[in-house]
Amino acid sequence: MLEIQDNIKTIVEYYKRNFPEEYAQVCVQNQAKRDSLKNKWAELEGDHVQKRLLFEYPERLYNAMSSLLGDEERAWLSGYKGTKWMGDTYPEFRITFKI
Repeated sequence: MLEIQDNIKTIVEYYKRNFPEEYAQVCVQNQAKRDSLKNKWAELEGDHVQKRLLFEYPERLYNAMSSLLGDEERAWLSGYKGTKWMGDTYPEFRITFKI
């Protein structure tokens, strides 16, 4: 698991270092979304189905993670442990207050 986390950290830190203006803009946008949440769980309107927006990544970062992470790494990141780790490690991409 630490190798997966290291790979993700490498991608995110590369993105932050090489696209600082875009990163800053995403941080501001995500904070504005958090400030306007319906509740701390970021529930979305729906019909009898619980929907929550957990993360908002810039397209450039999302594409980098999609292409550079393997299937096992992407599966881990989309699971509970990966989601929790990502939210704790990079709260600037998290929309909810809690995961």
